[in-house]
Amino acid sequence: MSKIIRFDPFRELRRSSWGSWPALDELNEDWENALSVDMYETEKEVVIETDLPGVAPEDVDIQVTADTVTIQGEKKEEVEEKKKDWMRRERSYGRYSRTLGLPVPVIADQAEAEFNDGSLKLVIPKEKKATPKKVSVKAKTRS
Repeated sequence: MSKIIRFDPFRELRRSSWGSWPALDELNEDWENALSVDMYETEKEVVIETDLPGVAPEDVDIQVTADTVTIQGEKKEEVEEKKKDWMRRERSYGRYSRTLGLPVPVIADQAEAEFNDGSLKLVIPKEKKATPKKVSVKAKTRS
């Protein structure tokens, strides 16, 4: 019978290093808890979408600055029943976090987030660019 193993790009490196690099475990742990996002921009706004399955809306924290966005969430573990004899336990629990640099300056105060069936959509208006104004020159006449 074959065993299904979660993909881990650092598995062989850790195995060959015989535990001499404990920092690799922390790196892999952070990678597993990073959010996958889609980010795009329209003419007037930057839009970020991510999936947070099993996370309650009240457990989502979003921080927006002029040039970064941080999205954090926590999927809380169900209370474990001691009577269960687990054969397999693969669902993940814990904190998820991602900080993204924004491609353009935004108006952080006007950001809006919508959470629907485990999907988060964050819409942030772009800062209006200063448009050059043409100034007409009027000649002053001497009297």
